[in-house]
Amino acid sequence: ENVRHRFLMALIMGDFFHNFTDGKLTHTDKSAQRFMIHFRLGEPLTLRGDVEAYEQAWDNYARDPHCGEMLDLCALLAKRHAETPLQPPSCKAVEDLLDLAESIRDEFHDVIRGLVKSAGGEYKRGPTKLRERCIEKATRDYEGDVRRVVDIERATALFTTVSSLHEGIRQLSLLNGGGDLEVVRVKDSFGEPKPSGWRCIYFSLGHVSSGLIGELQVTFDKIKAINGRSHRIYDLVRSLERRGFAVRVARVERNDWFVGILRGIFTRGFWMTACTPRESYGWYL
Repeated sequence: ENVRHRFLMALIMGDFFHNFTDGKLTHTDKSAQRFMIHFRLGEPLTLRGDVEAYEQAWDNYARDPHCGEMLDLCALLAKRHAETPLQPPSCKAVEDLLDLAESIRDEFHDVIRGLVKSAGGEYKRGPTKLRERCIEKATRDYEGDVRRVVDIERATALFTTVSSLHEGIRQLSLLNGGGDLEVVRVKDSFGEPKPSGWRCIYFSLGHVSSGLIGELQVTFDKIKAINGRSHRIYDLVRSLERRGFAVRVARVERNDWFVGILRGIFTRGFWMTACTPRESYGWYL
């Protein structure tokens, strides 16, 4: 049984580090859902290449003399709008949320698109979150509370300069409910970037008349253009979680993984010991 576990984990980690699958695992089966993979470190994994690419892209903007003012505004808005957003009470089930989104979708995006373009940005409308993804997110993150799924409608605003992004954020900050939209929550990932190096600012925007909340991600075009492998890792983690695994991801180096495997693979404990920290698995299980 322990040997079977080891082979299963080796296959999963093989996909993880070598193939970077698009969220589909061909090596697992239903019996594997009884086991969990726990990564001992809590930081989301990304390869060093992604971190460096994001940092290089950010350096282009950080040198702008007005970048400090933009960062100050992001921090201020995040402090001012820190409450937890909720969809309206009428959204008791996923179907209610989807129906509401469908009824105001175009109006919601049209308002934001006009604002972003007036500030010199590019507006990219995202797809409405699927029913299955809404259920998955509510179950995994919010104890089944559908009202806390506040990104059913989402979009990205891309800017090429610090001044234009600053102006876009400034205009968004003026949405106080006097018109069609209002700012409900702001999360600042410029001042506190993700471990992967990803930087942006998230606006949870409420549609005043309906109460629906959607999400706008605001960032720079060069940051968005990085085809980060960390997103594929995110898809893989989601796929594992759907199969019953509990996953926490650690930052590791590819060379360390090979060294660990080579040290442990020829030991009896590697194959016969139950899933306890050992030479090769201790740092990520």
